[in-house]
Amino acid sequence: MPSARAVIDQIVRGHLAPVLEAEGFVRKGRCFRKAAGNGDALLLEVQTTSGSRFFLNIAVLSQPWLAWLRGADGPVDAGKAIATEGAVHDRLRSPENPRWYEDAFAAGPEDADRVGAAALAAVRSALPDYLPLLDRAELLSLLRDEAPIPGSCNRLAVRAVLAADAGDAEPARRDAAEVDRYADDTEFIDWIDSRLR
Repeated sequence: MPSARAVIDQIVRGHLAPVLEAEGFVRKGRCFRKAAGNGDALLLEVQTTSGSRFFLNIAVLSQPWLAWLRGADGPVDAGKAIATEGAVHDRLRSPENPRWYEDAFAAGPEDADRVGAAALAAVRSALPDYLPLLDRAELLSLLRDEAPIPGSCNRLAVRAVLAADAGDAEPARRDAAEVDRYADDTEFIDWIDSRLR
């Protein structure tokens, strides 16, 4: 009987990899990344938990946001970033478990194909919402318009960082001041200012 690890790897190889690689994602282990020309990336991460349970994490790894998180002045290696560092991130839910708190997939050897198909369905459902966010200008536009975006995002802070990266000083400083008002984060304001010099 295959181990839980082997079952998850079977799902990654047999269900997720063919579709994601056809979409331009590059696989490294259980992580898939699709890079944009500017160094940003869309990450799909298969995170294992106990037994044969796993999560599907998705994130938009924006270079300016990663630079802020890491205190970097230049580009950050998005290949080493994890989903929780995404400017936008989420955990995909299994269509078999529609309740928000049941976001783990679980597969034994006898149902690896069924669970693999469910995982793939969750990925296919999410990609149309996430792929456009690889365009940094599109993400900034959606944030400025208060338009809905998938997943979780610290909208005000991400908008400030992306505006600063785009050289839009007034909106970047206004949003940074608002972040500081709520979080008392002068380090954030200083970082934004340094990007606008």
